[in-house]
Amino acid sequence: YLGTENGTLYKVNQTNGEPVWSVTPGGQITNMLAFDTGKSSGVWIMTSSSQVFRYTFNGQLHSDWSQSQGLLVVPGGYPSMDDYTAGVNAFWCGSGSGKIFKINNSNGMILSEYEYSGKLTDLVVDSGLTDGTSNKHNVYFGSSDGWLRCRDSSNLANLPQFWNDFNTGSSINSIPYLD
Repeated sequence: YLGTENGTLYKVNQTNGEPVWSVTPGGQITNMLAFDTGKSSGVWIMTSSSQVFRYTFNGQLHSDWSQSQGLLVVPGGYPSMDDYTAGVNAFWCGSGSGKIFKINNSNGMILSEYEYSGKLTDLVVDSGLTDGTSNKHNVYFGSSDGWLRCRDSSNLANLPQFWNDFNTGSSINSIPYLD
């Protein structure tokens, strides 16, 4: 699966390079995530039309997804998802305007949002899916203002206990890696 600047999402046959299907929902594709855990599956795309679309692996819009109509900003950066932890089932993404969103993974409704300074880069959630021993549900993200931040994934505003934001003094252009 790949998304293009002209706004087309393609599924390409990995054996012969031939397109299997394509859709053009509107707006440039700013990033995407293809995910299949058995609980959630599909392709989520973020577009310059300020929407997050969810497609099935067959190229159809997911039947319960609302396309996150209320973002009002262009989502970007690499998103993160947790459908593993009981009661969570959410998708997180940042934006070029400094907003971060928590979106319901079942229907696309915005559950929480918060605004920071700088363009947000890629983010990662430490959840039961990525680390069964940790499962603290914190969101780590950098931004163009040079700050590495960590926030509670439920409201996106609270700092976790013992965390101090770190100022690198330079724009952060990569996804935080947790080990």
